[in-house]
Amino acid sequence: RYLGPHERVPAYATIETLLEGQFRVPENNERDAPFVVLFGRNEIGEWGVCKDFGLFDEAFAKSLVDDTLVLRARVTWIEPRTDSLLPSEVVSVSRNAPSCFAGVEGSLQSDLGALWAARRPLGAAGPSGGPLEGCPMNAPADVIIICEQQRFEADRAILGARSRFFGAMFGERRFREAEQKEVELKSVSARALSAALRFIYTDEGPELPTLEEAEELLAAASRLGVSGLLRLCSDLLRDAWLTVHTAVGLLRLADAHGAASLRAEALAVIGANFDRIKVTQEWEELLKSGMNPTLIGDAIQAVADASIVAGRASIKL
Repeated sequence: RYLGPHERVPAYATIETLLEGQFRVPENNERDAPFVVLFGRNEIGEWGVCKDFGLFDEAFAKSLVDDTLVLRARVTWIEPRTDSLLPSEVVSVSRNAPSCFAGVEGSLQSDLGALWAARRPLGAAGPSGGPLEGCPMNAPADVIIICEQQRFEADRAILGARSRFFGAMFGERRFREAEQKEVELKSVSARALSAALRFIYTDEGPELPTLEEAEELLAAASRLGVSGLLRLCSDLLRDAWLTVHTAVGLLRLADAHGAASLRAEALAVIGANFDRIKVTQEWEELLKSGMNPTLIGDAIQAVADASIVAGRASIKL
């Protein structure tokens, strides 16, 4: 199957090395093969198929002949059944790429970005760290959001159009907030609210250097009903932090906040690595927490899917 320059498809990958004239799976990877990956041309070009598969330990290095490494990659594109929980989407970055006009002077993104810069809390730094300059104030803000003693000037129409939470708050006269000039928000942190407002006005997400910040913003995006930001955080958590060690925690987060794609891929990682995950404290805590029956059934199905592909007749849960 030909992959476009930005396509990534769900796949199972097995990496083998040439040892004594035969291709074999390295011993330190036998328990984890095959791997569940989202595979694309970028993976081939950027990490040569095998960077993340833990091949290069000291014992493996000693087995090289003439310091030469020969690898064979077997990548099987997954065509999931309709009832399968393995990742089924083809992720196309180009499909979400902005048009050539987006962001340039006079564009909607540029003008709303300037409006957001003008609405930022008093004393906020500009993009370079200095004071904000040249931010037009064409119209006064018609609402102030108060969060953790910080005040955020905003526009009801924009918030209502981009956020289901604010749309309901400002669109329903039965809510007192619909008429208030100032609205206090206690369900999210000021840091997360600032990032969410930035996304609402500009379609730009903040730098999220830690797992905790990304999880916090995903939860805020869910509570505020900002679907684009929820997807951005979900994709970031999947690409940057979804591992065997974080899969259970991210599964719980995704299930609680409706991040469907992250939930499916966390289930796939758990299914493919269940022998390791089922003995962890995180898994025990998940079972003891009384996770919903649907999630239990989905986890069992993910394990079954992975065991079939791995060639196992059955797997003990």
